[in-house]
Amino acid sequence: MAASSFKAKRRLDYKKPDFTATDIDLTFHLSDECTQVSSTAHYVRLTTDHKAPLRLDGEDLDLKDVLLNGQSCKYSVVGNELIVPEVPDEFELTTKCEISPAQNTSLMGLYKSDGCFCTQCEPEGFRRITYFLDRPDVLAKYRVTIYGPEYGCGVLLSNGNLIESGEKNGHLYTVWEDPFPKPSYLFALVAGTFDIIEDTFITKSGREVKLGLYVDRGAYERGLWAMQSIKESMAWDERRFNLEYDLDNFKVVAVDFFNFGAMENKSLNIFNSSCVLVNPETATDSNYYHVQGVIGHEYFHNWTGDRVTLRDWFQLSLKESLTVFRDQEFSSDVNSRVLTRLEAINVIRSAQFAEDAGPMAHPVRPEQVMEMNNFYTVTIYDKGAEIIRMIHTILGEENFQKGVAYYLDRYDGSAATIEDFVLAMETASLTDLSQFRRWYSQAGTPEVYAKWTWLSPEKVKEQALTQSLAAAKEKAQQAAQEQAAAEAQQQTQEQEAKAATLAEAAAANDVAATTKLASVVDSAAPSEVQKVVAAAQGTNPAVVGSDSAVPAATTTAAGAGAATGSDAADAATATAAGAAPAVPEVVLTPEQEQAAAAEATAKAKAVGRGKLVLTLTQSTPPTPNQKTKEPFVIPVRTSFLEANGSQVVPVELPANGVLLFTQAEQRFEFTDVPEGTLPVVLRDFSAPVKLKSIYTTADYINMLEHCDDTFIKVDAQMSLISGYIHQHIDKAASGALPVPDDIIKAIGYVLQDETLDYNLKAMLITIPGMRSLMETFNKINLDGLFTVRESVETAVAQALQDSYLELERKTRSKGHYKYDPQSAAQRAVHNACLQMLSRAYVANGEVMKADDLATRLFEETDNMTERLAALSLAVNEDLTCKAKLLEDFESRYGEDPLTFDKFFSVQAAVPSEDTVNVVRKLLDHPRFDLTNPNRVRALVGTFGYGNPVALHRSDGMGYLLILDVVKRLNTINPSMAARILDGMINFKRFDQGRQQQARAYLEKIKALPNLSRSVFEKVNAALGDDAAAK
Repeated sequence: MAASSFKAKRRLDYKKPDFTATDIDLTFHLSDECTQVSSTAHYVRLTTDHKAPLRLDGEDLDLKDVLLNGQSCKYSVVGNELIVPEVPDEFELTTKCEISPAQNTSLMGLYKSDGCFCTQCEPEGFRRITYFLDRPDVLAKYRVTIYGPEYGCGVLLSNGNLIESGEKNGHLYTVWEDPFPKPSYLFALVAGTFDIIEDTFITKSGREVKLGLYVDRGAYERGLWAMQSIKESMAWDERRFNLEYDLDNFKVVAVDFFNFGAMENKSLNIFNSSCVLVNPETATDSNYYHVQGVIGHEYFHNWTGDRVTLRDWFQLSLKESLTVFRDQEFSSDVNSRVLTRLEAINVIRSAQFAEDAGPMAHPVRPEQVMEMNNFYTVTIYDKGAEIIRMIHTILGEENFQKGVAYYLDRYDGSAATIEDFVLAMETASLTDLSQFRRWYSQAGTPEVYAKWTWLSPEKVKEQALTQSLAAAKEKAQQAAQEQAAAEAQQQTQEQEAKAATLAEAAAANDVAATTKLASVVDSAAPSEVQKVVAAAQGTNPAVVGSDSAVPAATTTAAGAGAATGSDAADAATATAAGAAPAVPEVVLTPEQEQAAAAEATAKAKAVGRGKLVLTLTQSTPPTPNQKTKEPFVIPVRTSFLEANGSQVVPVELPANGVLLFTQAEQRFEFTDVPEGTLPVVLRDFSAPVKLKSIYTTADYINMLEHCDDTFIKVDAQMSLISGYIHQHIDKAASGALPVPDDIIKAIGYVLQDETLDYNLKAMLITIPGMRSLMETFNKINLDGLFTVRESVETAVAQALQDSYLELERKTRSKGHYKYDPQSAAQRAVHNACLQMLSRAYVANGEVMKADDLATRLFEETDNMTERLAALSLAVNEDLTCKAKLLEDFESRYGEDPLTFDKFFSVQAAVPSEDTVNVVRKLLDHPRFDLTNPNRVRALVGTFGYGNPVALHRSDGMGYLLILDVVKRLNTINPSMAARILDGMINFKRFDQGRQQQARAYLEKIKALPNLSRSVFEKVNAALGDDAAAK
């Protein structure tokens, strides 16, 4: 398909389907090159248009027959649609197709790789299996019959419960029924030969659930941790969310060829083997932690994703964000809350903020999509999870649980929207989330600026006295004004009455009576009354009442009466509308002054030790298709820290410590706050925002040393380092960089602090990576940033070498490896010390010490966590032992592809310009396979997204490497081709030279023949040409 024909889908264009399917019966005769698929589905018309044809989705299908209620019928295939006209309101349609799993390298639909038949149907892969309404709002019950090939498939699996199994005509077969309606994206089929780990789980209601974990032959022992994690997940979901599993069996299959980490197909989860298989020899602590979390995530989808699914793909975050939040809470409870939260925050601050600042920035609920596979992003998943966490923060645990329970009960068995979820949370908690909804509709990262002032009691008294006196004077002045106005009104009313009488006399042409009445008018009568008298007497009104009055011109009596009557009417109107009389400035009485002083004294006393005024402002930069943003609801978790490290708790601070920040600018006042108190803002990263503040270096050191919040400590360390880099980046080229004394002091304190959680300590004693530091800049001076960062790391390592060595010795492993949170955290600290010691040795010219450190650890350890750490030291510092250790690693693990991925990734991650050449060579390594997503992620993904120094080489050679890989991957696996572009498309933040290079190579990618929709969408957005999407 030509790129010019690609069209974007828009959320607001959603339309309910004309038909739905209630049941579908699938029969598969599996074969590598020609799998036969027969589908019989029961359809019901939903539209009132009885002439509307049935339109079914299908791609790359060889259609053999179509039957309507068992009979041949008219149909046509137009593009990727099967159109059946003239169908009744309720009917059965049978389609028979042939597909080639072995040729399906996209790994979407039904494919065969590494001896295993497997499916991936989310988001739109089912249409590659058979013609159907392949959309998430069509829920049907599935019955599936699978006939295996003649050889090599002893296991035949699908969703639901096993109804029948046996052998027919030399082929094994199974029949599966899923009693729960589900959308097509949750269909799954697996056929192959596996080792099976079996277990059971007893639910809280006493039901027995059979558990089956299917792994490659010989990998039984490596799957035991995953099985344990399944049982822990099921038990935790019952405890925390009161959610019980609903079928008789739960199956997990591990496959090596898989585009994603895992897939939550109802009762048959399919996992990338990297997310299942671990043991001490082949997997790191991080792998163990990751397996446990991913197992939990996919299991938790049983309710938040399967039982309640999506109306359309724009609602993807509905299931993913809530489930990510749930898996984070699971990992926090069964593993380490500190580690889990810090890792989640790091993803937001390094990856998601970068996405928000790039050409593919989109709201958590996107408004338009060209290729849905491109929107399985950190914004949808991880920022979405932070939005769920903010709802939890605002509502509290009890109301949050009520909301989730109401949501699942209300929408069980149906396709819901994000709006449905938010409305359920509002209904259950009686909380208005109207403004909060902006988090779902507005893209970008809000920037929050915090500033504060402290007022002493004396200053508060001074200000209060000034304000009280001004208020008292204003009140007295107003009272005087009101009294004068009342008197003037009474006088006016009296004169109006007299004027009316005069007017009557004048109207009667009774000059004598008029003159007589005028004599009783007060000398201060309004001029309007004088006019009436003058008109009656025939004198000049300008001199009425004076001795110089002269007769007016002779007029007729009628004329005089007409004129006098008009003047009299005008007189009353003018008097009533007269201006208020002026009042002299009021002088306060001594009593009033004393009262104002007493009020000021009371206010000063009320503030105790002083008043702190915290002012927050928020703004969000423009993003594609959204230039202006409305204020968000931002929960700002806050505490107060004295200069000596003591906590201050003002009475105005809510019990949960959360300030709800809802305006563009908002003030919060706190009393009884001593001088020098520091507001600690955004504790626990309570909202996914960038915080800008007036914190000083001393403030950051105070927070790092004394604050009890882990995120605040990490942020303080990051701010110290990034602040130094911002200050000195322009001097990077000269090499004249001062010693970062404050950073050394702060990290030195951390090294000596024995109270810190080891997961936190491991993070604080190393220097943040390039990707994290890049997000502290709008425009990135990559060369300067890298130079200054390396200088800081070297200076810290050298200055604190003895402290690092002491801690390294203290945290060395004792005894055999075991994985548990405490041991893993200790190893994390140990490896961090090794990293800094190695840097110090090399900088000091003691390369042999670093060499010995790496070699000894590599050879003597009994686990992959430490062996890989040793290999990383050798590769990153380019030690003399590097070649030997790489060779040793290959000889140990070369026959284990999953473990050997570490061989590729550790070399692709080296922050050096020469890494481009290393990766090019590794692309030709005999164990590298471009058709395997795990190999691509390990080598090209690490290089393209995790190594900005190498990717953005100034001569463009990193971009050329990406171009060459995309050329090859575009037709093999389009979604993987698109993913490796993620590090390149945000090129406009770099210098002009890099921008020109990146743009040139992206233009070449855009010009590739048969460019996939996935790649086109990202390249098109990066180049700023969105014409084709309109």
